[in-house]
Amino acid sequence: MKNGHTCDRTCMTFFDIMYVSSEVIMVKIVVLEKDSDKEIKTFLETFYLSKAKIHQLFQNKCVYRNQKNLYQLDKIKKGDVIDIDFSCLDQQPIIPFMGPIEILYEDQDMMILNKPKSLLVHTDGNTIDTLTNRVAYHKKDYPYQILPVHRLDYETSGLLIFAKHPLAHAFLSHQFEERQVEKKYIALVEGVVSKDKDVIDLPIARDRHSEKQRVSKDGKRATSIYRVIKRFNSETLCEVMIIGGRKHQIRVHMASIGHPVVGDKLYGHLRKNHGMMRLEFTACKFIHPTQRVLFEYQLKTPNQV
Repeated sequence: MKNGHTCDRTCMTFFDIMYVSSEVIMVKIVVLEKDSDKEIKTFLETFYLSKAKIHQLFQNKCVYRNQKNLYQLDKIKKGDVIDIDFSCLDQQPIIPFMGPIEILYEDQDMMILNKPKSLLVHTDGNTIDTLTNRVAYHKKDYPYQILPVHRLDYETSGLLIFAKHPLAHAFLSHQFEERQVEKKYIALVEGVVSKDKDVIDLPIARDRHSEKQRVSKDGKRATSIYRVIKRFNSETLCEVMIIGGRKHQIRVHMASIGHPVVGDKLYGHLRKNHGMMRLEFTACKFIHPTQRVLFEYQLKTPNQV
């Protein structure tokens, strides 16, 4: 069974990527009817690009219409061709690292990778071998930094979404930050779960005395919906959809009902031979950054659990 994605209607992109040189990336936008008569500044804000970055783009004269400079209050019309040069924006330091990556999906705006267990997404200040640095190595000829739009824990495997330009990064990051992305995980948990499916609706807060999170009435709302896939003698394979997206949400919620994720050193029952944590991000739904339609991706054959 292959990995795959779907959109809820025929995808009509109005973006293109034009490379001027190895140092410059131009994002080309063809304005649609729904955006006609908007100020260009307002249009860019619909991607949740920060005000500081928008200001920097116009200050450095990096926004063009039909090859002529645009200013913040200029209005755009249907059919206008907008070119944006992102080379003027500040970039964060990234050290490319030669290591394997598995690209599951790629288009002109984003990439979806299969993150293995025991790999950091971002550096912790000391580690150079991270997924972000590996991507930088494999895409070293790409004229802009390709950056992740969300995180996965060190021991969690599965889908990791990267944006290929700042507009896509801002738009996708916003959806994750506002918890608008539907996320499904596969988890192998300790014990035999009795209910075929259930909803865990318990608020989660940070434990001030450790690196743990905990269920607390003073915490932020978090909902996890699980269904049993298969029961074993002493373990259960579950699919878990989360609403809220709090830190360690599945790990905290499953532990709260007496079924911590197998191998979870923070919330589990440290038994022998459990090895690495058995949790994988396998499916997501979100709005595509430029096609503006519902985009779905599912890892059909989970690797680790």
